[in-house]
Amino acid sequence: VEHLHMIGRGCPDILVGRGGYNYLLEIKSEKGALTPAEAEWHGLWRGQVAIVRTIDEALDAVGAYPF
Repeated sequence: VEHLHMIGRGCPDILVGRGGYNYLLEIKSEKGALTPAEAEWHGLWRGQVAIVRTIDEALDAVGAYPF
C-alpha cells in the first residue's frame, strides 16, 4: 500500500498492489462526495480507479473479498 493523498490535485488516496496488479482507491465516508479536482482526475484517468466507502468495498475492489 502506497499513500498518495499527499500528492493532491485529485489524485486517489492510495495505491494497492496485489497479485501483480495495482489498484487506485479513493476513500470516502458514507456520504462523502468527490471534490471538483477528484472528479476531474477520475474523468481524465483511463485506467482503473475505485471509490470505496467501507472495508468490504476496498477488499472487493482489489479482488481480496470474499476471503
